[in-house]
Amino acid sequence: MIHFLTPYYKGDLGKAYNIAAELIPSNDWVCFIDADVMVLNSNFGDILQECIDKFGRQYPLMTCLTNRVAEPSQRLAGHLNENPSALYHKKMADKVAMNPPSVKEAPRPISGMLMLFPKWLWADLGGFKSGILGVDNDFHHKVVSSGRKVGVIQNLYVFHYYRLHKAVNDVTHLNV
Repeated sequence: MIHFLTPYYKGDLGKAYNIAAELIPSNDWVCFIDADVMVLNSNFGDILQECIDKFGRQYPLMTCLTNRVAEPSQRLAGHLNENPSALYHKKMADKVAMNPPSVKEAPRPISGMLMLFPKWLWADLGGFKSGILGVDNDFHHKVVSSGRKVGVIQNLYVFHYYRLHKAVNDVTHLNV
């Protein structure tokens, strides 16, 4: 089973993630999704389950493609896309979803706008560090330091809204 969650704890995202992950049964998977992420495929769960079944042993921590994060390997074709239209991004998601399931290794720490992992991995690594920024990067480093791989799902694309309404185009802080 996959549990889709957007945990919140004022001032401490790591604590929110740890509290939420603690509640998940030991053999299940967790999918943390930021509140400013829009899932655009109605078969989103099926795509994730297929990637877990095919690639979960090789990549116990996975994320997906999006429009707006600092890490180029998570951006569609590596490009930052600030188009605010949800319909535009829906077309991108539909196009990407037509590709066969595949996962590429993340060359650098991921942005945690979407993180998919089994609960056992969280328990094995001692959970998330406390804090707001860098919680995702720290978890990525723990995964890699343990000899495991982190992957980017290539047939799933989500719209990451992050501050588009403020015309903030510097996203470097999104990947500390």
